[in-house]
Amino acid sequence: MKLTFTSSDVQNADVINDDGLYIYKIDTPFSFFQSLAKPTTISKVSIHEGARVVSPAGEIEWHKWSSSIIRFGGHEMQTSLFIPSRGFTGLTHYFTGHDGRPYKWKLGPDACTLKRDDASEAIVARFHHANHGIMKPKHDAYLEVWPDIIHMVDLVLVTFIYVEKLRRDHNRSRQTHRSQGLGSGLMAANNLNMTM
Repeated sequence: MKLTFTSSDVQNADVINDDGLYIYKIDTPFSFFQSLAKPTTISKVSIHEGARVVSPAGEIEWHKWSSSIIRFGGHEMQTSLFIPSRGFTGLTHYFTGHDGRPYKWKLGPDACTLKRDDASEAIVARFHHANHGIMKPKHDAYLEVWPDIIHMVDLVLVTFIYVEKLRRDHNRSRQTHRSQGLGSGLMAANNLNMTM
């Protein structure tokens, strides 16, 4: 199954299935301050008796200084407990699916990949960034979901939105540190030249 995003901003996009039908709407109101970020709502879109029906699929309440909150299936869960990170880098997040099986989102430099958290480490979902057709065929950003977890695609999408934001925040932070380090290095070199 391919979930195609109408925008590269996965927190503000419609999601289209393989048949070209709009099946999710993701919305995050704009906020100037990250510490006051508005919740991301994930809504499910369906057609009932010819009418478009929008129903809640999940919500992520972003917190900068404490655990964010995921609301899903009538439950409110702290992300630090429901989908915690483990390890030195903090770039792998673990959760348990509806089927009682453990899964892990691996946050890579370019995309997130969902694997089973068992000996197989089988990939069951993977995000693909939009391609503008320069080196490869052109396509919009999409989340590829393997058939054996279609039964919990709502949960896969909600957890993906959460970890993809973390991945992008992590990359932005690394770029900021790199540019600050480069700036500090240039300043130090300039100061050294001035004293010589």
